[in-house]
Amino acid sequence: MGICITCICLLQLYSCIKPPHDFDPRDGNNVYNGCRVKQTINQQTVESAVITHNFVYNSSNDPESVSSDGVGTANPNLIFKYDGKGRLIEYSGIYPNGLFEFVHKYGYSHNRIVTDTQYVFGTYATLSGYFSKRYKYLSYDYLNRIVQDSEVYVFPAPSVNVINFSYDATGNLVNGKVYDTKLNPHRTNKIWMFIDRDYSVNNPVAANTYNSVGLPLTYTPAGPVFDLTFAYFYYYGSTQIIYDCK
Repeated sequence: MGICITCICLLQLYSCIKPPHDFDPRDGNNVYNGCRVKQTINQQTVESAVITHNFVYNSSNDPESVSSDGVGTANPNLIFKYDGKGRLIEYSGIYPNGLFEFVHKYGYSHNRIVTDTQYVFGTYATLSGYFSKRYKYLSYDYLNRIVQDSEVYVFPAPSVNVINFSYDATGNLVNGKVYDTKLNPHRTNKIWMFIDRDYSVNNPVAANTYNSVGLPLTYTPAGPVFDLTFAYFYYYGSTQIIYDCK
């Protein structure tokens, strides 16, 4: 019954794009494109700073960049690059001095990303001097969600780590958190779902306010209870998410 209720509620949210009769809101290929994240404003409780992130999209409605007015470690500017087919081939976190925090290079099989080569801390122009390098091999379920991320570290020391992801019947990542019944911002773009390895339909923390389609607008929790890695901020203190809606 829970999944039926969730589907009915989300189909109402998706009504403006007239989903097909067999539409499944849990599917990683099904995106709510009525709104997209435009800006986030985060009041950092610990550092007592306000950090703003601005989002830029291309003509295909995929992200090109996320820029921050508080760039630093764990908060770089984000850059997205695509090939001639519009497929994501690079996702990077860059500093103004030409160094990078991370660079992801993607490989495809049948138009699905199956390999992710990641470099951490180095010089962006030459992709050199990096602190670490790993290969990640991705597996998906029948709903086009990543369910396994096999990491093979090749530098500085070889090791292997396998990360598994599972989802409950309502389409939310199983992580011990209690979800609301509203629309997760990750669902507004396949890139957000992919890079965060989070295809959850709902939000692991209830917002203070939501917009007319159920996307969270403001949070005022007491601690770091929910993060959006694609926006590179954590919900300390007060956070506002601003959308560009049709």
